[in-house]
Amino acid sequence: MAHFRRISISPVISKLFEMAVLDRSSNLFETSDYQYGFKKHLGCRDAISTVRQVTESYISNGSTVNMCTLDLSKVNVVNSRLTPSNTAVNKLDSV
Repeated sequence: MAHFRRISISPVISKLFEMAVLDRSSNLFETSDYQYGFKKHLGCRDAISTVRQVTESYISNGSTVNMCTLDLSKVNVVNSRLTPSNTAVNKLDSV
């Protein structure tokens, strides 16, 4: 018996409790229609589609559209902090 680990059921019980609380209180949580991350059935493609539709709408009405985007895909993350040499601000300063 010394070679066996005990099984704990507390994670299962806590998950069931969490699901019950979320089920009863989910109507109390509201998010913006402009939030795309961390929502079911919404993601990057939806955000890009919305930006594209808004841009096309402004252009079709004769407006000028100015846009600034940042690609943070190659930023190094060390200990949950950005390394100073690779931050987007430092990259913009060098442009």
